[in-house]
Amino acid sequence: MALVPNDLVSLTLTGQPTFFVYIPTNKAPEAVFELSLNPDQNGSYTQRITLSGDAGLVEVNLPPEVSITPGQEYFWRFSLVCDPKSPESNAVVQGKVKRTELTASQMAELAKLTPGSMAEAEFYASHRIWHEATDVLYGLRTQAPQQWSEWLGSVNLGFLGSQPAALNGSPVLF
Repeated sequence: MALVPNDLVSLTLTGQPTFFVYIPTNKAPEAVFELSLNPDQNGSYTQRITLSGDAGLVEVNLPPEVSITPGQEYFWRFSLVCDPKSPESNAVVQGKVKRTELTASQMAELAKLTPGSMAEAEFYASHRIWHEATDVLYGLRTQAPQQWSEWLGSVNLGFLGSQPAALNGSPVLF
């Protein structure tokens, strides 16, 4: 399940947003993250992720050499590779991301906030800046479990709020 808003497109301020995907306990040896880099969805960035089989959140970070352009929508897909010989058996979530920019007054307001604070998360959420709000709230999940749980509930993943252990283990092998 992707941590994405119910809108069609999730917003970000950065060229390298973090993507979060919850995966349940599984037998998939790997996952593949793909981001289409052109508006016509030709050409893409692909990242293979080796999995442990455990449940948890997978954070996908784009490398510095991959950047999305403001004002443009990008299609992304995360696939659990259940059977490499049979792609149709893969479990897939997908979405669109769009980089946006703040107005001068919004930037001034944001500059007054402490990075990584609940106030910063609330600022992002109030402006529908999904990726940054999720990233900050994820960082605050142990100090502010109620807010994290409510955020998860906004994308129908509220059940994870009552299972914090599922979010602490890493489903990724490093």
